[in-house]
Amino acid sequence: MFNGRETELSGNEIHNSGFWANIKVSEFQEQRGIPLQIPLALVESALLYAMDSLETDLAEIEQYYRKQGFDSVYRIENLTKFNDKNKLVINYEKAVFARAKAELLPEFATLSSRELH
Repeated sequence: MFNGRETELSGNEIHNSGFWANIKVSEFQEQRGIPLQIPLALVESALLYAMDSLETDLAEIEQYYRKQGFDSVYRIENLTKFNDKNKLVINYEKAVFARAKAELLPEFATLSSRELH
């Protein structure tokens, strides 16, 4: 489509403060079915908001693991893993994606059916 917006998934990654997982924008776009017609800046802004608010909610959990000597969620051992990600990474990503999509839902209503095809 020639509307000036991206028609491919973003290769950008949003880096975190160091403890929690970085977020790949393309994974969010794919897993949550985010229309490519939604401006990338808006998608990234929703992800940043979701990451920040979730990290506030998870501050006590982060402190607990840091006191145990873990400086990154990736280094926590003895947790269930899937595709080289432990369950804390998977659950963090899932929560970020859910919050970010909730932020973007009003944008879905503004897209016409013609823009979605």
